[in-house]
Amino acid sequence: MYRHYYMIAWILLICWGALSCASPRDNTRTQSCLSVPVLVEPEFIFNRISTRNPTFILELGKNSPFIKGHIPGAKRSWRTAYSDMDNYPYGGMKADSQQIRMLLQAKGLNKNDSLFLYDRKGNVDAARFMWILKTYGFHNSFLINGGWEKWKKRGFPVDSLEETKGKRGNFSFKEDQQKNETVIVIGQVEEALSDSNWIILDNRSLDEFSGRIMKKGAFRKGRIPGSIHLDWIDMININEDHSFKKCEEIELILQEKGILPSKKIITYCHSGVRSAHMVFVLREIMGYPYVWNYDGSWTEWSYFHELPIAM
Repeated sequence: MYRHYYMIAWILLICWGALSCASPRDNTRTQSCLSVPVLVEPEFIFNRISTRNPTFILELGKNSPFIKGHIPGAKRSWRTAYSDMDNYPYGGMKADSQQIRMLLQAKGLNKNDSLFLYDRKGNVDAARFMWILKTYGFHNSFLINGGWEKWKKRGFPVDSLEETKGKRGNFSFKEDQQKNETVIVIGQVEEALSDSNWIILDNRSLDEFSGRIMKKGAFRKGRIPGSIHLDWIDMININEDHSFKKCEEIELILQEKGILPSKKIITYCHSGVRSAHMVFVLREIMGYPYVWNYDGSWTEWSYFHELPIAM
């Protein structure tokens, strides 16, 4: 039933992929250790704050830890504010551009501002929010490497004040830049099951992947058939400062899994959050050109009982 609705999206994806293939960029190997313009260190943010350079910082997380301490001047938001809570029989889908625009305007963001994002869990929620912004054509956002954990370990100042409400911003998306070039939908994922040119990456925990546990919001245990397990947490220094691993370490992990830059890659998790983090790793850090996040992920796939699963 849903396949009919996604036919147009599938055609657009093929067309976009054809244009990408025409690019002169070398896609035959991992372009290891790329400079990552959209990843900044805590020192960079501290210097901006210290010199009173206007810096718009947004923490993606719940309020209770935020008020105990956060990066000075940061605003805060959480998943319910940027998810579509009304139009699906399952949760976790990204909100439309109007909802995101209104959220950022309420936070005081203006259309020419740079937006610096972080969280307390290895930037998994920050990467999700960045991915949403990119799908709507906003490319002036940055992740603070290591997020809150690295900020604390560097000994930089913290603020425990409640978030203050300032003047409403004039932020807006540019409609002509909304390409959705890193979004893939359920019908396209089903088509990819029988195509060896595609790799489907499951970025959940091993317990979720194997079907030993089922997180709240899912409708069945298991995984998408043929998917390869690669826990998103293996991409960061989880026991240290939550920063991204060195690209040489990441490249070794990817090679061991057979995840090559010449392949077309679909990432998924429970609801498109951890898989958005993997999109950041593969596209922004490792330079993989063909990577799409399945926003509905396991929550959506498990809802449709006619779709196959593996255990």
